[in-house]
Amino acid sequence: MLKQKRLFLVAAGSGGHILPALVLGKQWQDSNPDGEILFFSSTRTLDQKIVSQTSIAQQSIFFSLSTFSTRTWWKIPMVLAQLLYIFSSSFWHSLRLRPEKIICTGGLIGLPVCLAGRLAGIPVEIYELNAVPGKAVKALIPFAQTIFTPFAQTAEHYQFLGKSFAHKCKLAPYPLRFSKQAHNLEPQEVIAQLNTQTGKKDFSVDKKTILIVGGSQGSAFLNRCIQDLIARNSFPKQHIQIIHQAGAGNLAHYRAWYQEQKICAHVFDFDPQIERYYQISDLIICRAGAGTLFEIAHFGKQSIVIPLIAATTAHQKDNARAVAMQYPNLFTALDQQELEIDLATLEQAVLARLNIH
Repeated sequence: MLKQKRLFLVAAGSGGHILPALVLGKQWQDSNPDGEILFFSSTRTLDQKIVSQTSIAQQSIFFSLSTFSTRTWWKIPMVLAQLLYIFSSSFWHSLRLRPEKIICTGGLIGLPVCLAGRLAGIPVEIYELNAVPGKAVKALIPFAQTIFTPFAQTAEHYQFLGKSFAHKCKLAPYPLRFSKQAHNLEPQEVIAQLNTQTGKKDFSVDKKTILIVGGSQGSAFLNRCIQDLIARNSFPKQHIQIIHQAGAGNLAHYRAWYQEQKICAHVFDFDPQIERYYQISDLIICRAGAGTLFEIAHFGKQSIVIPLIAATTAHQKDNARAVAMQYPNLFTALDQQELEIDLATLEQAVLARLNIH
């Protein structure tokens, strides 16, 4: 009797980690139709929501892992206890189920799961999808069998205690979630779907469509930027329609606000068929998560990228810089700090990209 093949997938913390993992799981499943996938993620609502909307994993395990910083140092003992529990549970699952490999696409939970699996003799593959690897991935460098990345320049960052592990890096395409059928959508069909969803007949192929992608949790800065931009007297809002990923907590507010402004808009948080919106967009305004950037490049859409400013990481700036080098005709990168002072640069970029005068 042949032993059943198994795969462990590990991803948590954002759609940018989880969605690529699901794509990789589907690819493995296509080659192993009788195989079994176990998905490790976190108990965050968004993580559970995304994982639950797919049938790829036969079983999912959601671990609780608290966030902490130097200001909340008192949480450290609790976090260490949680990490130890995740490690122990993952080690037990690895010994019991003996997967052929573990694939990790990001998130702190990947650290104890991958270390436990490696201790149990399971090969570990890392997909680092940002231009510069994060802390968890850097910690896993010595234990990973292979590190896949879509950025050629990423290999130079794989150092651990002064030793280079660039030989473990392999260039691989970003694991996009869209099928070839995504390109077969007719604009009129998508417009009709939007009008049905919104209960109105306002969407039209004659207007310029702007897609704002702030991630499933939304981006407070992008949301505020768009609101201030549209409120400017010089902005030609009569010529545009909006599709806005604003985040679950902001849906009612922005739906009401667009209605007050008399702008045709569809506001959402997470949509597994977001390729429809990419397909009909004339311009995309977004952050610089690697997944979003490669999806935009996949559809060949004009975009304005505003990298997230964070105290702990500059990976979005690195992503924007790297992708702009590969696709200079598609991406315009703007600085958040400049836009916080004056939105004129954003307005000029939007009008230029939409060819509105």
